[in-house]
Amino acid sequence: MSAELRPDPDLAARAAQATPPMSLDRDALLHAAHRHVRRRTATRVAGGVLAVALAATVVVDLADRTAEPRPAQPPTQIALPLGDDHVVEVAQGLLAVNRVGAPRAPQRHSVPLAGDAQWQVDLGLSSDERELVLTVGHESDGEQEAAAYYTGVAAGSAEGTGGGTWTWGSAPATEGLRFSGELETGEWTELVVLPQDLREPHVLLWSTTGFAVTGGATTVVELPTFAAPDGQLLAAALGDYSVAARMRLGRSGVLLVDSDGDVVPVPCDGAGPEQCPDVDEVPGLADAVAAIRAEPRDAAASVTDLAPGVRATTALARSTGAGWDTGVRVPVSVVATVERTVSLARATPADLLAAGGPDGERPGRGVVARVAGTEIRLPVTWSDDDTAERLAADSSYPGAARWGADDVRLVTGVVPPWMPRADVLLWFPDGIRDDDGRTVHALEIPTFEDPTGTGARLYVVALGSVMRADGPGAAPLVLHLGGGSTADVLDTGGLCTGVPAECLDAQPDGGAALLAELAARGVRTGTTDADG
Repeated sequence: MSAELRPDPDLAARAAQATPPMSLDRDALLHAAHRHVRRRTATRVAGGVLAVALAATVVVDLADRTAEPRPAQPPTQIALPLGDDHVVEVAQGLLAVNRVGAPRAPQRHSVPLAGDAQWQVDLGLSSDERELVLTVGHESDGEQEAAAYYTGVAAGSAEGTGGGTWTWGSAPATEGLRFSGELETGEWTELVVLPQDLREPHVLLWSTTGFAVTGGATTVVELPTFAAPDGQLLAAALGDYSVAARMRLGRSGVLLVDSDGDVVPVPCDGAGPEQCPDVDEVPGLADAVAAIRAEPRDAAASVTDLAPGVRATTALARSTGAGWDTGVRVPVSVVATVERTVSLARATPADLLAAGGPDGERPGRGVVARVAGTEIRLPVTWSDDDTAERLAADSSYPGAARWGADDVRLVTGVVPPWMPRADVLLWFPDGIRDDDGRTVHALEIPTFEDPTGTGARLYVVALGSVMRADGPGAAPLVLHLGGGSTADVLDTGGLCTGVPAECLDAQPDGGAALLAELAARGVRTGTTDADG
């Protein structure tokens, strides 16, 4: 990293937005939090897989405060925590440092550096009676010695275990470092020193023997990154005995994915990056990289009003660690003024298992639409090799879901994989009023890229006041138009797939308006097609 770098104003602005104000005594609060953080009190990250939190934070430059750390380089990187807790559980039995407290004066008996230490900070993980402590020395000629070990501070000993020592600003730390292995307690430790030339790196820890997560297992988990008080980025995790047993039996490594999509392997097995397996050689790793590259980057979601009372998502917000905000809000109680956030999250293995058919085959992809503060969950599942032939006649499409209560409807789904460029329509049999007061039957739904990186197109629509006036039976159809004939029309509810006579008979006007709309959109609607 060049010494010419200066703090990025954009990063500072993002830090101000992402960092919550602390009205309590900061040192007392962080000390209490550290004292009480243990394995069973760590916050679980839903699904345990890539709960990518893009709520970024940057440590401000403290160089002009003589009592604070002086960085070897100005902080120009963005840390990616998963929520607000100090420690999170990214897989069953695997805890990771998420946010750190304030630096403190070094305790001389616990300084593992060759020179004097400038400060220390407790990282919140403990093994037996040892605490993981980060120690950093003074800056000299753009370099800074640092170390992180599980140290028996209470015993008054500087002897540490399960970490390493490095120098920021010089090789090999400039290429990234991984310190990992089994502790004397039988636990597994991971410590990653991130290269300083990556702006917003994601840390993917992979293992060929996998990690246990809710509903199944995964070969890849993302570790949150945290900024040391002088701006350097690190990741650290501690696994219990079951994690250690899995790690011993297979091969593991760390892959970094920057915000611009660059992939940087951390040197494997003490050798160079060329000794690491290719991304495609580790099951699930390519999908994890694709998911990060597909991540939304905007701080806020984008929505559009298709008609009065009909709002649809056009772009998701970047992840908060709990999912991606769609920008859509729905009232879910008798208090109509109370609106809840609708977000998307990656489907868990349990969601995919529940969506399996009677033959035991289950979909390989999925997201879940969730309404904040409620138990409402709408799984949307699909497989890359889905075909129209797999759907039974008149059956509903598993790649779509809807929820309704009183005068509210929430519709979400995925464009069928076998018709990836299909238009998606909301069809109102009785019609609704548009902004100009005219009666319309069809509204085209915008789609957006699946944030999990599959390349699929998704949609989310909320219908509010428009449902009040139309009464029972006015719930719209969701139609996918994938080609030039009615055979290429898919109704998520099944009734109008292929536009059979039963579909037309169910329309108030015998299907005249529907056929006219399809014809206007280039769909051939001859008598033979209409009769099914």
